[in-house]
Amino acid sequence: MEFLNTGFPPILVSLLFLVLILAVCHGVGRRALNGIGWGKTTLFPIERMIFSAAIGLIMMALAVLVLGLAGFLNPWVFRAGLIVLLVFFGRPFPEISFRLKEKQAWFFAAAAVTALFLSFLDCGRPPIGNDALAYHLADPKDFILKGRIYPIPFSRESLWPYQTEMLFTLGLLLEGTTLAQLMHWAFYPLTSLALYAFGSRFLSRRVGFLAAIIFIFTPVVFNESSQAYVDLSLAFFIFLSFYAFCLKDSVGPGLSALFSGILCGAAASTKYLGLSAVAILAAFWIFERPSRIKSILLFGGGVFLVSAVWYGRSYLHLGNPVYPFFSNFFGGRGFEFGVRTGLGMGDGLTGFLFLLWNITFFPNRFGGDWLGPLYLMFAPLALFYFREWKKQMIYLGAFVFLYGLFFFKTAVQARYFLPAIPFLSLIAAFVLARLETAQKFLSRWTAFIIAGVISIHLGMDFYKTRDSWGLLIQKETAAHFLSRKERSFRGYQYLNQAPPPAKIFGAVEPRRFYNGQPNLLVDGEPLRRFLTGQKQSISGFLAREKFDYIWVSSLTEPEIQEFLRRPDYRLGFSYDFEEGGTLFQYRIYQRH
Repeated sequence: MEFLNTGFPPILVSLLFLVLILAVCHGVGRRALNGIGWGKTTLFPIERMIFSAAIGLIMMALAVLVLGLAGFLNPWVFRAGLIVLLVFFGRPFPEISFRLKEKQAWFFAAAAVTALFLSFLDCGRPPIGNDALAYHLADPKDFILKGRIYPIPFSRESLWPYQTEMLFTLGLLLEGTTLAQLMHWAFYPLTSLALYAFGSRFLSRRVGFLAAIIFIFTPVVFNESSQAYVDLSLAFFIFLSFYAFCLKDSVGPGLSALFSGILCGAAASTKYLGLSAVAILAAFWIFERPSRIKSILLFGGGVFLVSAVWYGRSYLHLGNPVYPFFSNFFGGRGFEFGVRTGLGMGDGLTGFLFLLWNITFFPNRFGGDWLGPLYLMFAPLALFYFREWKKQMIYLGAFVFLYGLFFFKTAVQARYFLPAIPFLSLIAAFVLARLETAQKFLSRWTAFIIAGVISIHLGMDFYKTRDSWGLLIQKETAAHFLSRKERSFRGYQYLNQAPPPAKIFGAVEPRRFYNGQPNLLVDGEPLRRFLTGQKQSISGFLAREKFDYIWVSSLTEPEIQEFLRRPDYRLGFSYDFEEGGTLFQYRIYQRH
């Protein structure tokens, strides 16, 4: 299984690579910040470190893209480049002091470190997330095998904004799946540190500390952190863009606007969902009256500087910079589909007002991920302290409201709500800090509730990562783990044994990361649109192409099932897989 590595040695080697990559990114980013004058401002050491790492990660992703487009996706090129960059730009990380005094704070900090460690270990297990196997890791794997970055035929995603996928490509090149997953995990502690720094500067050190703790113990955040997804990196760059906006009085509106735009451009380069943050932050800059025109131009210039290459690629190849969306506007290049269909609970005013309640109590209606109870328990109480809100708190609330409205009307999956979670963490922490200074009785009960919730979440984290321990000590093999946890794996096990160059058609979910055959075509919307343009049916296409293997499931459409009744195809392999109470039946037919 190409690029797959599990166990203690790979995770330790991957950790070493991650530290080296972050050290290089920190050094390169620090040099870039000094170049635009940001490094001469009155930032705290922790702020310089976070912003430097962010800029360095952006530049690292762009470097992978440029080298990949030029056809230099070779592990030795990147290993040599990493060593050179480390020699010339590597910088040690600054010492960070949290000044913990109370026993309660020590308990919170110890629990948070434990949660981060558990999620770190969980990165050592084989990838099983649907989107990771479908494109977040599958496309970088294809790029590496080809030695270059290219538009993958009949792919919906390979021309999307792929900034974080470039980091996954780097991880797969240097070490394998563990390092690739650690590249996403890195945004877990980075965002937590950013929350601590923001709270310490604008609210209080206690608020920053509590916000980081709340964020770390958000179940959807923990679940995402060890997978090769992009939602945590999106949340990180959006929050840092807002952070830079709030620094305008400290570093000047010009530098603040430019840097906020660069970071917002990084969010837009991560996922189309980042464009919503571009609109919200642009509105904030427009609302700021002094130097409004100059600031919005610098902000827009920063967004364009970082994100133009991603949207330009899509436009050059497809005539649509946001493929597959807005097909009507871009002359049919793409297709429309409702990401909200079947999710959420109502689309009216009542549904919006109860959004936080519904996500908390009915997670299955929002994709299955859970926010946990702390946001619902404390964030709404911030309205009772409205007179104490500083300007930054007003903007925090405005972002949550505007992004929540966008989320509610478009993409109501809990993980798509991640960009708002850092903001909500600060609001909830603000309330907690106020309650701690209230009457002694109320303060004690608040501390008791928080400690109880954190203890429960930590127990859940241990339970969720229980499979990783057997893999790390090699009590269970990766193949056995995948045969239990990933429903596509046994099918690929069978197909990978076929003598190449076998032609394979997969009329199943496009979870193709574990595919080892070079001639696999997965059914999907791009292929169907192509066939519609050619005025050809799927059965006619299959008859013409004469695939050696056709992989179907009980959900495959009847036309393909009927085609397989032809005498030149016979059943070669079948298996069942139960997941979430649903039985999936798979069959692979072989042409003879």
